[in-house]
Amino acid sequence: MICTEIYNGQGLGNQLWVYATAYSVARRTGTKLGIARPDKFKAHDILRLQYDIEAMGGISPEGGPPTKLPDGIDHYLAERKVNHPHWNCEIGKGDPRFFDVQDRTKIEGYMQCEDYLIDYKDELSKILKPNDRFIRKELYEQNVCVINFRGTAEYLTQPHVFLKPEYWYNAINHVIKIDPTTKFFVVTDDVQTAKMFFPQLQCFHGTIAEDYGLIYSARKLIASNSTFAWFPVWTSPFNELVIGPKYWARHNISDGFWCVGDSLTRGWNYLDRDGKLWDYDSCKKEKDEFETVNSHLWR
Repeated sequence: MICTEIYNGQGLGNQLWVYATAYSVARRTGTKLGIARPDKFKAHDILRLQYDIEAMGGISPEGGPPTKLPDGIDHYLAERKVNHPHWNCEIGKGDPRFFDVQDRTKIEGYMQCEDYLIDYKDELSKILKPNDRFIRKELYEQNVCVINFRGTAEYLTQPHVFLKPEYWYNAINHVIKIDPTTKFFVVTDDVQTAKMFFPQLQCFHGTIAEDYGLIYSARKLIASNSTFAWFPVWTSPFNELVIGPKYWARHNISDGFWCVGDSLTRGWNYLDRDGKLWDYDSCKKEKDEFETVNSHLWR
């Protein structure tokens, strides 16, 4: 069995990364998938996680590492973390050990690396298809671009993370250039702040399930540097265009590093601070070159 644990302190996006990575590792290993504390999953009303066993008996503080492994588990593997020495943020890349995990192991970490999942994308897209009552096909039919704006104190108090107005306006302009018929709709956790950025647009915040379903249903997305929108877009059959902030969680200050280190997604487009749009291949090429020149950061 390969197992992982769901924690209260994880947002939905983080919970889905942990689940999807554990699912992929178990499939790759050819063994069963166990989930510890599945009751802590934050979206039971819209998504049904599939796993073989509820992992029982372990003891772990929030985020791990465990003080006691679950029943039937003999090993523990924490994803390698790498902290940027100046900006104090996580820049760790995909951990190669996650591609060769032995049976009876509990795995944990950020796990925000598409390479962990890519071989099982079709399976995960079926598993993580939202409950039909939350899918809003009219958003696709009406050619709506969802702007997933993140605010609240979690973002507003972090100037290195909170995206500036220029990012949003430049992204909107790129979408209009690509398709002038596009309509825009804001899905946010902070309607008050969103209305200051987008006074002419409808800004909506509902339940986790409602917000997730709207993002899943959109034809286009302008993403924040949050994990919340990643899975509804990655698994959606409707989405045709994604624009996200280049360098992801450190868009505002990065000189070439990505935070988290492998949070680059195939098929997405990324907007830099000068308003230039980059595709996946050009971002990947620049990223690889930066990591070669600055390899000391990952030692």
